[in-house]
Amino acid sequence: MKNSLIILLIVAFAFIGCDGRDRGQSSNNEIFSGQNLKQSFSDKIIHIPENYTEAERDTILNNGFKITIKAYTDMDNYVLKTEKKSAITHKSYYRDAKISLRVLLKDEVVFSEIIDKNFIIAHNPNFKNYLNNTILRDINYVEIYDDNILKMNIDYYNPLKKEYNRLHLIINKDKTYSINRNTI
Repeated sequence: MKNSLIILLIVAFAFIGCDGRDRGQSSNNEIFSGQNLKQSFSDKIIHIPENYTEAERDTILNNGFKITIKAYTDMDNYVLKTEKKSAITHKSYYRDAKISLRVLLKDEVVFSEIIDKNFIIAHNPNFKNYLNNTILRDINYVEIYDDNILKMNIDYYNPLKKEYNRLHLIINKDKTYSINRNTI
């Protein structure tokens, strides 16, 4: 019986020693910071798009060009937009895209490339600042009545400035191409 009483007293003292007095003098922010909980409650993180997406389309134009476009999410590259609203930091990760573009004329490959920022900057390094903080949004053809060329619009979006940038990809039937910001 004496042993049971001694064990009961030891257990009681152990529980009394764990009453949280060390945190009683601390503020909630200090407790959260000390346990790295503040970060998980003060950040709201979203990814746009949330998951990997892929879309493919084929088009045959009146001038004989056949276009195959495959667009997919680039999961490694993004633009981060951060906004602070009251005590919460909103972080939006805008994921970039890549486009596989293949153009045929009379069953002959005229153009076949992966369109992304690296491709455009490799073609013209002056576009680096123009494409800063942008993500690839879309590529589409422009209907023109010339059997020798195909004009594609490449649209980029800057989520920080909420503005669109457009480039023009001109593909010639002789397998040459150019990228510019001016219309033809």
